[in-house]
Parts: sequence; structure tokens; C-alpha cells
Amino acid sequence: MATPLAPAVVKESTAAATPEESGSSEAHEAAAVRRFTLIHDHSRGNFEKDPKASCVGELTVSPTEIKFDGAGAGEGHHFEASWAEVLDAGSNKFFGSGIGGFHLTITENGKYQNLNFAPKSKDKAEAKLIIDLLNANARKADRGK
Repeated sequence: MATPLAPAVVKESTAAATPEESGSSEAHEAAAVRRFTLIHDHSRGNFEKDPKASCVGELTVSPTEIKFDGAGAGEGHHFEASWAEVLDAGSNKFFGSGIGGFHLTITENGKYQNLNFAPKSKDKAEAKLIIDLLNANARKADRGK
């Protein structure tokens, strides 16, 4: 019998008043910072358990930028990008598809990067939530241009 996965943990903090204090859920939503624990694949999308092939880190999604810090992974597994630098986010059709694998394409400081991730929980619903959040923030940045 398979053991069910633990529910995804999404950490959220706010820099402004809570919706109850401000009377507006929009104020809460605009100030929300969300963090997700992800597996970052270093190989060709195989999400191997070898520490050289992947790392685990925290993806931080804020109203102004997106950041990833891979634990102990060094400079190559860290990025910060504004929403204007996010080109694409979507589900992987092959690499890591069974564990919620998705890609994020950015141009950090003019350098093109395609990064593969999966939720540490390996929950496809969590991956969809992350992708939807990434695309919504990127669209807001496009409208602001």
C-alpha cells in the first residue's frame, strides 16, 4: 500500500496590513511573499538523487521578483530575476513529469537560462499552483510596461 504524500507546505509572509486590518484582500495579495521548497535538476531533467545531479532549495515569489537559493549548491544554483526577466513557466511534458516537473525560463542580466524544478513534495497540484503563480506575476509585469 502506497503511503500518501504529506500536503504541500506554502510559507507566506506579508509586508503590509492583513486583509482584516486593511479591509481588502487585494492589499494582502499584493504584499504576499510565497516560498516553496523545490528540487532543482542539474542534469538533463532526470531529477537524479545524486547530489551533483540535483539540489534542494527555496523558491521565493514576491510582488517584485523571484529568487531561488539551492542549499549548498553555490553560485550556479542561485538566481534573482525581476518579473520582466521571466520569459516562460510551464509543465514539463517529459522530464520529471511524474513528480510535477516544470521549467522556468529567465533572462537574468541578459543571460538566457532554462531551469528545471519539481516540488520537493513531488505533488503535481503544488507544481500547478507554482506555475500559475509564476505566470500571473509575469503577466502583471508585461501589463506594467
